[in-house]
Amino acid sequence: MNNLLYKCLTKATNKEKGDPRHSSNWITSRRASFCVYDEHIECGNWYFEVKEIKNPILFKSKQGFIRFDLIQFDYKDQTYQFGFNPWAHPAKYIKIDFKIEYKNVKFSTFSLVLRLLLIAVIVYYIATELLG
Repeated sequence: MNNLLYKCLTKATNKEKGDPRHSSNWITSRRASFCVYDEHIECGNWYFEVKEIKNPILFKSKQGFIRFDLIQFDYKDQTYQFGFNPWAHPAKYIKIDFKIEYKNVKFSTFSLVLRLLLIAVIVYYIATELLG
């Protein structure tokens, strides 16, 4: 039976693996509906048979003070990650035993450089425009 059990929005990528982190891969990530059915999951044109999913992990993390979930699993020799808003909990509806891990979000080199560049621009603006 293909009953829709749960539907929510997600950001998804097949270019990340391991602990949740800020990286350039999330800039180009897929934004789509994450639909959980009895025997499969759909995300845009990605289709996953639940019985074929391997190494499912439910990461519970927070960004600042906002908690969120990130699901990661392997499917046909590729790793997928799906990030969810704090109010979305699709893992409850997927008939899989998830390994649950509590992790802090890490930063890639790209993310750190981008943040430092932004801080430098703000400091430069304050120094030149507001302080004279």
